[in-house]
Amino acid sequence: MTEHEVRLLPLGSIVEIKEESKPHIIVARAIKKEKESLRDRYRVAPYPEGDTPNTLVYSIEAEQIQKVVFKGYSSEADQAFLDGLIDMIEKGIVPQKTAVKTVEDESFKISVPQTQEELVELLDDDPFYKFRG
Repeated sequence: MTEHEVRLLPLGSIVEIKEESKPHIIVARAIKKEKESLRDRYRVAPYPEGDTPNTLVYSIEAEQIQKVVFKGYSSEADQAFLDGLIDMIEKGIVPQKTAVKTVEDESFKISVPQTQEELVELLDDDPFYKFRG
């Protein structure tokens, strides 16, 4: 465990956000390094709609959460993932590859970038890349 207290809420948590009239669901989590501290961030979508083409999904800081209405599912695997993520961020390591499980079905193939150039090309095609900070 690192010095950073892992406070990140699990995916699927429902929260009330300051200055918002309806609850939101956490659809993604992130940790941002600012100077010597780590800041918890979330991507949220309105509840009950979720991340649909007609809804606004946006990033918030943990401090904007006014109340946790429902805490989503968390497990030892989730905690291990968060611990590893925090450790990498504290060490300034940026992952170059995405781990993907092997699927037996040959019709379902996922390509994993092997070089920095392939990663940049993949990110250029990702419509959400520009929103990640």
